[in-house]
Amino acid sequence: MGVQKKSQLILLYSTFIYFLGTDTACGQTKYNVESNLKASVAMGSAITTTTTRKNGKIANYAVAATTPSYSTLQDTNATQLTKNLWNYLNAVYGKKIVTGTWEQSNLDDIYRATGKYTAILGYDMFGWSIPAMSQTDLNNINNAINNLVNHYNAGGIVSVSFHWPNPLDKTKDAWSSISSAQWANIIIPGTAEYNQMITSLDWYVTHMLKKVKDSKGNPIPIIFRPMHELSGGWFWWTSSNPSQTSALYRIIHDRIVHYHGMHNLIWVWNTAENTESASAIAGFYPGDNYCDIVGYDLYSMDYKNTGIRNAGDSLTYRQAAKVFSDLGIPTTKLRALPETECFPNAIKMANNDTAFYKFAYIIAWWAPNDNAGPTDADYQATMSHDVYITREELPNLKIDNGGN
Repeated sequence: MGVQKKSQLILLYSTFIYFLGTDTACGQTKYNVESNLKASVAMGSAITTTTTRKNGKIANYAVAATTPSYSTLQDTNATQLTKNLWNYLNAVYGKKIVTGTWEQSNLDDIYRATGKYTAILGYDMFGWSIPAMSQTDLNNINNAINNLVNHYNAGGIVSVSFHWPNPLDKTKDAWSSISSAQWANIIIPGTAEYNQMITSLDWYVTHMLKKVKDSKGNPIPIIFRPMHELSGGWFWWTSSNPSQTSALYRIIHDRIVHYHGMHNLIWVWNTAENTESASAIAGFYPGDNYCDIVGYDLYSMDYKNTGIRNAGDSLTYRQAAKVFSDLGIPTTKLRALPETECFPNAIKMANNDTAFYKFAYIIAWWAPNDNAGPTDADYQATMSHDVYITREELPNLKIDNGGN
């Protein structure tokens, strides 16, 4: 279908009419216009918008929101641009999935295979280089900042994880451990271990997180994932006493938000693929006041067909998402898939197959043809489908109505 029609629509977030409706000209009863929402989130008003249909998709439109029935960010001082992103993620959640990948080389390879960029580009806050906090770290950080800013300027969303090297020993990476005595002290202010941890955290926040800014000097909204896979046991931040890990998460949160004054972060709490029950992760949860999104990393999935994990169990995407509900985490905390091999089967996602789940976003960790995994064709099948949102389809989330 070519560009057939331009129509003037008055749309309100609170009615969700722009998600599900009838296009009499095209005979569609569900046209998913949120995928190309060009939004001004000036709360309390509605505006007239112009839509253009191209190839069966809404190609362009703007809408200002009345106060929606979305949850609020746990940071009540979040910047307007951060609220814009949060409202958009809420708007599409359960209807479409925002695509993402990790590092520029993957982004470029997916574009090579599909002619489209993923909506989200992610990077680690590094720490892969040992010794930590070195010039090599700085070089990697500066490259990451440049790529993240370029992606944002091109209309994309950015994500940062904290692959934190051992803060008590610069010669050890994230795949290390600390002793039970060190664990007891690292979460107690004033101890040597606590001070070492804060010094390391501040260095990475100062040299990377606080430098991800737009051309006007405004902090760019970041989907921030510290201490990822925190229940897994393979990183130093997984304590045998889960309450210590959750305490450390809260310390990181409060240090970054209140000491560093960073209000451009959407916080992700991210469990590991080896913990399949609520009881296994309960102690690791920091509390509703410390995160906005809960995520589950999943690998060894049959993403092409069944949606079942091929790792000695039968865990599905939907069952993974259900773990959070079993834990009692409110549905206002969006569910995400921050790491997986490839985007799951688009048709089954769109049809709400019982093994599949429409996460708020999915970050595909493997580029086309990596690790004998997803192929060019796999990415072409998903990136071209309406259920997945690419960078080209994102709204303008940079409208700032007096905030920043």
